[in-house]
Amino acid sequence: MANRLFNKPENALKRATEYINIGNKSSALNLLHEVLSFRKPRTWQKSYETVMLKYIDLCVELRDPIRGKDGLHQYRNMSQAQAPGSLEVVVTHFIDLAESRLAKAADTAEAAALREAERMTDIEQAGTPESVMLSTMTDDSDRKRTDRQILIPWLLFLWETYRSVLDILKTNSKLELVYHNTAARAFAFCEKYKRRLEFRRLCDLLRLHLSNLQKYASGPNAANDKRLKVWDGWTDESIELHLQTRFRQLETTAKLELWTEGFKTVEDIHGIMQINKKAPKARVMAMYYEKLQRIFWVSENYLFHAYAWFKYFTLSESHNKGMTNEERTELASCVLLAAMSIPGLEDQAVGAEKAFDDSTQSTALIRNQHMASLLGFHAHPARTHLMGEIMSRKLLDLVLPEVREMYENLEKRFQPLDLVKAMLPSLDFCRKHERLSQYIKPISRLVVLRLLRQLSSVYHTVKISQLLDLLSGLNFEPNEVEKMIVVAVKAKQIQARLDHGKECLKFGDVVLESDNMRRQLTTLSSQLQTVVALVQPTGAVGVDEDKAKARARFFEVVRENMEKEHSSTLNRKNTIERRKEELERRREEQREIEQRQLEQQEILRAQQEKRRMELAARERERIKRVEMEKKMRELETKMELEKLGIDTAKVDLGSSETDKLISEAQKQAEKAENQEETRRRDQAKRLDYITRAMRAEEAPLVRTKHDERLEEEREAHENSLIEFRRAAEEAYTADVALKGQLQALIDKKGPFESEILAERAAAHERRVAELRRDAYYRKIARARQRKAEKEEEEEAAEMERQRRAEAEEEAARHAEEEAERRAEEEAEAARRAEEEAEAEKRHQERLRQAEQDRKDREQRELEREAEDREKREQEAQKPPPSRDEPTSWRAAPRDPAPPARNDGDGEGSSWRRTGPPPAPDGERGGWRSSGRGRSLADMDSGDSSAPPSRMGSGRPNQDRENDGPDGGGSWSRGSARFSDAPPPRREREPRPSERGSGADSGRWR
Repeated sequence: MANRLFNKPENALKRATEYINIGNKSSALNLLHEVLSFRKPRTWQKSYETVMLKYIDLCVELRDPIRGKDGLHQYRNMSQAQAPGSLEVVVTHFIDLAESRLAKAADTAEAAALREAERMTDIEQAGTPESVMLSTMTDDSDRKRTDRQILIPWLLFLWETYRSVLDILKTNSKLELVYHNTAARAFAFCEKYKRRLEFRRLCDLLRLHLSNLQKYASGPNAANDKRLKVWDGWTDESIELHLQTRFRQLETTAKLELWTEGFKTVEDIHGIMQINKKAPKARVMAMYYEKLQRIFWVSENYLFHAYAWFKYFTLSESHNKGMTNEERTELASCVLLAAMSIPGLEDQAVGAEKAFDDSTQSTALIRNQHMASLLGFHAHPARTHLMGEIMSRKLLDLVLPEVREMYENLEKRFQPLDLVKAMLPSLDFCRKHERLSQYIKPISRLVVLRLLRQLSSVYHTVKISQLLDLLSGLNFEPNEVEKMIVVAVKAKQIQARLDHGKECLKFGDVVLESDNMRRQLTTLSSQLQTVVALVQPTGAVGVDEDKAKARARFFEVVRENMEKEHSSTLNRKNTIERRKEELERRREEQREIEQRQLEQQEILRAQQEKRRMELAARERERIKRVEMEKKMRELETKMELEKLGIDTAKVDLGSSETDKLISEAQKQAEKAENQEETRRRDQAKRLDYITRAMRAEEAPLVRTKHDERLEEEREAHENSLIEFRRAAEEAYTADVALKGQLQALIDKKGPFESEILAERAAAHERRVAELRRDAYYRKIARARQRKAEKEEEEEAAEMERQRRAEAEEEAARHAEEEAERRAEEEAEAARRAEEEAEAEKRHQERLRQAEQDRKDREQRELEREAEDREKREQEAQKPPPSRDEPTSWRAAPRDPAPPARNDGDGEGSSWRRTGPPPAPDGERGGWRSSGRGRSLADMDSGDSSAPPSRMGSGRPNQDRENDGPDGGGSWSRGSARFSDAPPPRREREPRPSERGSGADSGRWR
């Protein structure tokens, strides 16, 4: 049956209705709660919404917020992904129903109070003895007791309803609007019923939801967090909704006068604005500052009220294009009046006592700076800064003429005796203006302070009556003026004393006046005399010759040392700056070192603490495990002893005698069991004997009792039959008499019945005809409607098909253009990469060629130097050979000029001998002749026909020498010598194939 109820919510709803009809609402609520909290996974259906609405009705009826919250949780898990609209319907119904019941309870309490008032016959003796006695024990009135009995329970229920709904919808983006509407309704509830404590808790709850969203969204597993599966993240709409909710919260804070909570709300708004990278919309910020100026005005924080007005004006002027000139003038006037209303002469605070308030002023300054940073105001908010910004933006040109005149009289002009008279026309104008009238009171107070300040600079003593005459137009009472004077003196804005004995106001404080102030004129006079004595001309009267010479020498020395002093001053300044920079750098380095040491110490401490905690946890776990095992053993022993009938209270379970006690107890238990078995057998035998004896004795008595019972039942049956016959005869006689009386009506029944049936048949036929006609018309209407719907569907399908085709064509065109653009970009990138690679290749080739040319030049220079040195040594040691001696080809005479290069023999890059050609192979004997017969050009060109052993048999370094002006050159190896012309500079590096084998080229180089 339970499965049938849980699988079909309609059955559960029907059963709950039956419970409600018999007045058992608690059982109905339990049944629906079991259906909603059934563990089997279910898919949302429309019937579940009906069940949930009935469940909500029962929760409200029984005033059970806990069951209501649990049911909402279960229904949220079922419907938030599939049917969020249904969840919205249920939540809205829950809140509406709770609010309606609260309103009904309020009406009931009011009616009860009225009935109590109507029952009072004598107003003077309204108190009964019971009420008098109750009033002596409690301070509550009858109305409060009535509210506590009727209204307070529903207030508590509605508050729990708001909390439950906010907790249900805190991470659901689809129902975010419902969440914020619920918060607004909760704010209205707190404001209407003055629930300050509940409002603080509501603000804490919203703050907790916001911080959790920020924490979960910024976590490493935010994408997979189940708590955020129906949250779409931070969007512009979401942030704007949060800001609007906090604005409403800020207004409620001001109405309930919870300024600490208002400060926290401002911090929340600042945190929400920091979530989004881009700045909030100007409309939102203007709304924010407009609400802030109201709140600051209610809280009498005139400084930030003026700053909020100034921000609102600048945003409206730059972004509100539809603002008229009248509105701009009115806003500018409000900004100027708000700035003038700031009650502060902080730049004119006087007296030595100002030093005693440094801590208080610093605290207020820090608080103001923090508030200013949250609100985006000036870093150091002050009246002078704000007035400076107002003047820099030329707001004075936009304000009303009366407001400008007020500013001139109050801020610019010095007229202590006519200040109030000059201000009265402007104050009267502002008093008549709806928006400017709120500034009359603070500005009037400021006028009093200005007047006192100006009087203190002119007079030392003023009669109190004269001061009141000067302030007569401001409508201040004498005690109010006196209070303002005392407050100004306490705030160190003026120095004054009230002398009621002489009825005067004395400015200044002789006791606290410093020596510098008293001797100011004397000091100024002496310094001026010294200056006059120095700068007076030489020919002046009263100046003697010695003083004139001394003055001339003094000025001469000043002129001579002026440049040096100037230079030394500049050098000293540079030195100071350099030393300061050096000191700052050292301090910064020291701070960095200390910071690193602190970080290392913190890391080490954290590691040590972690190890200590782990060791302590393991030790506690071990002790706990040992104690648990000991307790388990003691418990097992205790249970065993209790089974055996031993009193465990007198036994030490931890001693070693427990096993002995257990064995003895087991023996005693076995003996007692045997004795009990013997006793039961004996008792069974005795019971069997007694039972047989009793049955034998009672058998005759049973038979006699049975016969008596049969006789009594026979007599009773005969008597009842006689009575039944008599009653039947009497009924028959009465029926026969009634039939005779009704026989006369049978003749009249037929016509009457026929007439009635005929009328009803005719009416039936008419009704059937009307129904058939209506059915025919309805059929025609349905056919027309289906035809129209079909045509509309076809038209919509055709339009959708056209739209999709156009969208596909547009997408294809965009894709084609994108592909072409990408192809062009890729081709351009490839071409650029190829050009860069080619340029890099040419650059590397030029670098290699330049390096090779440099090495060749260095090698040739070294070879020339070696040849010259060897030639000089040989010429110094040997006599020149005779040209007439016909020796071998080695001694052949040299040509006076070097032979021309042979470019046609295929060895254009080689060197040629300058002597006669070598003899044929038959005339040159031995390996020396054949080895020396090769030219250097052949070897240098890479000719690999000669064996490597012959090419490397000479000295490792080949010597070349320059023959001088003839351009000839010689090369000697052993006793052989060749003369060659210097090779020309090559234009390119020979390829590896032209250089020959690696072995030959390496040796010759």
